[in-house]
Amino acid sequence: MPGPPGLRGRCAQQARAYYMPCGGLFMSISAAMLPARVQYRTILPREQRLAMIGIKARPEMLPPLARFIRFLASNCIVVFGPPLARGEGGLVVVDRIEQCAFLALYHGLDMGFEFASFSNGPVSDEMANGIYRLSDEDRAVYEAAVPDMPSSFKADEFLSLVSGRSAEWLCAAATLLDMNIDYRKDMGWMKARIKEMIGPSRSAVDDAFDEVKKRGMIRLD
Repeated sequence: MPGPPGLRGRCAQQARAYYMPCGGLFMSISAAMLPARVQYRTILPREQRLAMIGIKARPEMLPPLARFIRFLASNCIVVFGPPLARGEGGLVVVDRIEQCAFLALYHGLDMGFEFASFSNGPVSDEMANGIYRLSDEDRAVYEAAVPDMPSSFKADEFLSLVSGRSAEWLCAAATLLDMNIDYRKDMGWMKARIKEMIGPSRSAVDDAFDEVKKRGMIRLD
C-alpha cells in the first residue's frame, strides 16, 4: 500500500519550518528537503505544543473534522466530551485524533489538513485548533455531524488498524509512517530512534512496525 497521494509534499513543506537544532537529540532523516548543515528533529514539550495551537481552523474544515471525530467516537476510538481542557488531559484526546487522521490518509481519507513532523509524531496545528473549537464554541457543528464517511475511505481496514490500540501504539505507528515518507533504508535504526525520542514501550514500537509492514504501509528501498 503506497503512501497517500500528496502527503510527502504537504509534510515536507511543513517540516522545513519545524525542523531545528535540538541539542543533538536527533539528526534529520530528511536531508534532501533540509539545508545542507546538520539539522535535528525537535523534541516538542507539551507546553510548547499548547502554545502553538494558534492557527485558527478554517470554517470549511470543521464539518469534515466533526464527521471524522463522530466516526471515531461511534467506534469507541475516542471519547469526545465537552469542552476539552487546555492542558494534558485535552492534549491526550487531540493527539489521538491527529494520529488517527494521519493514519486515515493511508486509507483514502484526506480532510485537507497539513501535518508537521515532530519527534512526538505528525501534528496539525489547524486540526488541533478545530478539535478544541468543536468541543467548545463550535460544539453545535459537532452535535449536528453524522459519522458518514466518503466511499473512498476504507473504513473497515482503518478500524482494524486502530481499534483497541493504546496511545503509545498510535503514536509509534504514525511516527513510523511519517518518517518513512523520506527514509526507507535502515528500519531498525529508525525504530531505535523513535524509542529514544517519544518513549513508548519497546513492544509498542515493534508491534506497530510489524503491523504497518504486514499491511504494506511501510516502503523499503
